[in-house]
Amino acid sequence: MSNLSFNILLPTDFSDLSLKALKYGLKLNKKINGDITLFHALHLPGLTDNVKKKLEDLLKKESLEELEILEKKLRVEKLLIGEVKKAVEFGVPSKAISDYAKKNDIDLIVMGTKGAGKISKTLFGSNTAHLLEKANTSVCVVPEKYQIKDRFVIKHMVYASDLVDIVNETTLIAAFARMFDATIHVVHVMPETGKIIPIKPEKIVPDLQKKSKYDKITFYAATNNNFHEEIKNYAQKHKVDLIALYMHKRSFWQSLFQTSHSKELSYYTDIPLMVLPKMKK
Repeated sequence: MSNLSFNILLPTDFSDLSLKALKYGLKLNKKINGDITLFHALHLPGLTDNVKKKLEDLLKKESLEELEILEKKLRVEKLLIGEVKKAVEFGVPSKAISDYAKKNDIDLIVMGTKGAGKISKTLFGSNTAHLLEKANTSVCVVPEKYQIKDRFVIKHMVYASDLVDIVNETTLIAAFARMFDATIHVVHVMPETGKIIPIKPEKIVPDLQKKSKYDKITFYAATNNNFHEEIKNYAQKHKVDLIALYMHKRSFWQSLFQTSHSKELSYYTDIPLMVLPKMKK
């Protein structure tokens, strides 16, 4: 991946919360060695076109200046090395981010779950869920309670699989895991009700290792009506650093953002989540 152009978009609303996600993205990029774009979305609801036009130039100038200040701060902290692009766009944050990513061939978007900007007070949160639904690129979501460590490592990552396209999906995840020498824990959770499909890890694992050309792969299958609980217990036991899943498993990631009071979300608030777009057939 380092031999190819890889574009990473880091949205920010200049809050401490979004700064955490931004720093995570920059630490991640030290392994990926991609091209970074710092991005800010300006949402101006309820204004007439005449007033909006007068404000746009001024607000865009101010936002670019804030991005310049942020860039200098990140360079002082030695989180940012090399060239960086800066972009400011107008519109609802989730759509502005998605549109920019599509037009500029962005490969990965890294953002948090909440934020508090001067113009748009909810850059993250519900907008993150909307972005996951609209974006045609990978999105890494950094939870509010995630603690960034000085030594950034990804040793263990869970790939929550429904087995539909396990070989192709694992192969793509392996390309990412290889950069960190991380173990991929393929986890499949079946409901306790209904037909149980017999699964033999001793056959699945060698096949995945061979086709992905990556040996550090394990497989775990369980029956549990509570998918989140099973993933939670497994992640705790194996000290997982990242959870990956594909967009087509809508019921999982949607439930993460439905309510801040959900029991499921209370656990995932300290593990980053990588959501990859559904693979094209």
